[in-house]
Amino acid sequence: MRYRVHRRSAVMSAMRALAVLSLALSARSARAQNKTRSFHVDLTSDEQPKVTVSPGSGRLDVNVDTETLKMNYRVVFQNLTSRVTGIHLHGPCWKGDLAPAILDLAPRGMATPLQGSMILTEGQLQYMLNGEIYLNIKTQKYPEGEIRGQFQRRPDRSMDDFGPS
Repeated sequence: MRYRVHRRSAVMSAMRALAVLSLALSARSARAQNKTRSFHVDLTSDEQPKVTVSPGSGRLDVNVDTETLKMNYRVVFQNLTSRVTGIHLHGPCWKGDLAPAILDLAPRGMATPLQGSMILTEGQLQYMLNGEIYLNIKTQKYPEGEIRGQFQRRPDRSMDDFGPS
């Protein structure tokens, strides 16, 4: 009888260990599948906190690898009132608020479409996940920003879905 109790206990322990291992592998697999976070930003003059009259519009698409913190981005814009002088991510703040520039997306030029990549900090990624970052495009006519938009999460997809370059 004692042998059966000991054997049953060993079998139960092995089953628990197998269940824990299975959960751990499932969690690891889920993290690997969900390691990319995608965002989009629709840019308009309506998003500027100061009155801005502009027919300009644009879009930012972003993919971030949460393991390496590598951010790939593509910015397109059109119909701005004057020459672009800056394209920056600002944060942390909520929609309609102002925050300092934290990332320069155009260190090598400001032509549209603008594509690039950079490594983020953990904090910058967290701001993006919380929707606390906005893109601001500044021009000669509007040095504080002509078009702007707040980060929004979107269903994950690859940079290939951003369209032609």
